[in-house]
Formats: sequence, C-alpha cells, structure tokens
Amino acid sequence: MSTRASIVIGAIVAAGLLLFIATNLWLGTLVQTAIVETGSRLTKTTVTLENVRIGLLRGLVQLEGLEIGNPPGFTAPYAVRLGTARVRLDLLTSLSDTVVIDEILVEAPDVTVEGLSTNNLGVIQDNVTAAVPAGSSKPPDDKPAAPGSRKLLIKKFSLTNGRVTANVGNQSLRIGLPDIHLTDIGKETGGVTPEQAFSAAFSAITRSATGAMTDQTDQAGDAARKAAELRKKLFK
Repeated sequence: MSTRASIVIGAIVAAGLLLFIATNLWLGTLVQTAIVETGSRLTKTTVTLENVRIGLLRGLVQLEGLEIGNPPGFTAPYAVRLGTARVRLDLLTSLSDTVVIDEILVEAPDVTVEGLSTNNLGVIQDNVTAAVPAGSSKPPDDKPAAPGSRKLLIKKFSLTNGRVTANVGNQSLRIGLPDIHLTDIGKETGGVTPEQAFSAAFSAITRSATGAMTDQTDQAGDAARKAAELRKKLFK
C-alpha cells in the first residue's frame, strides 16, 4: 500500500471516529435537554441531570445525577435523586413508531418524603397527573400529537437499593425504599408517550416511598403504645 493510500485511509478512519464521537455527544446533549425540559414541565419543579452517556452501537443510555426538586413550600433540597439509571433499547425498533425499551434499571435512588397528610411527593404526583390524564394519548396541555410522534413500550422497569428520608415535623427517619419492578408498560395500549411512562414510574416511586414511611411510623406508634402500657403495669 502506498504512503498516499495509507494517509487517505487513516484520514477516513479518523474522520469516522470523530463523527462517531460527535454524534454520541450531540445525542447525549439532546437527551439531557429533553429529560430536563419534560421533567420540569410535568412536575412543576426544577429537574436537573448531570450527565448522559450513550453507547450508540449497543443501544445503551446511562443517566447520572438525575434530580427532581421540591415544589414551593417544602424545604428539603430535592424530592428524588437517582444515583444511576441505565436504559437498554431494542435497536431494531429505534426508527419505528413504537420504540421498545428492553430494560430501565435505576440503582441507589434517594427519595425524600416531607410532610404527613400533604407531602411533597403527593404534590408532585398531582402535578404530573394533571399534566398527563390517565389513558390520554395526547401530550400535556391538550396539544395534538405531532405527526410521526413516537411511543414507548417498556418491557421492564426496576428500581433497587433505594433509601427514603422521611421528614415529619421535627423528626427525620432514614429507611429503606422497597424495590420496584414494573413490566410491559404500554403493552396493552400499543405504547405510551414519554410523559405517560414518566407518570407510571413516578407513581410507583411515590407509592413505595409513602408506603415505607407509613409502615415505619405505624411500627413506631405501636412500640410507643406498648411502652406506655408497660409503664402503667409497672407503676400500678
């Protein structure tokens, strides 16, 4: 092979690598912007995302440092913070009307429940529900779907090793968040919008976190009642 041919081939390979890297960076920025804007609009809070990593050839997307802020009136720095979320796509469906997501795995999320009868997660859930009515195939604000808009079918959503900080009055509890496993989101309806998928996931997180807090406070209440009954018996 001549020197000139080697140089040309090397230049083509280098250009291809640069294009591949640039495409990954561009897609990462695009995904990051879409998640932040959509999440903020649905929750009516500040949503931030530190980083997005994309493995284009393997159909992998990794989200790092996704944080959902608290609504006005609540003091905790955030409502939900995801450690790492990994998304695995079915590449064969990436250009179809319904994109199949084989798995979403969220590891080590940190959830804050603030308040008792009215808490921060409930307020956010109400905001999301109002923006995405159950069973609606339209985007928020009743705007018609754009031509060619795509839906999602999520085969598996898992959230593991989470923790809940429950702030009630002057007391703060730190407890485990029960693992969450959802399957076939959108299967019965031929797919869901990204907004509906977000609503389903956040609803599951809200139920799990508030359920864990309720169980813990009930156990604490039972223990206090038993201790009071024991004191009465001892000092009769």
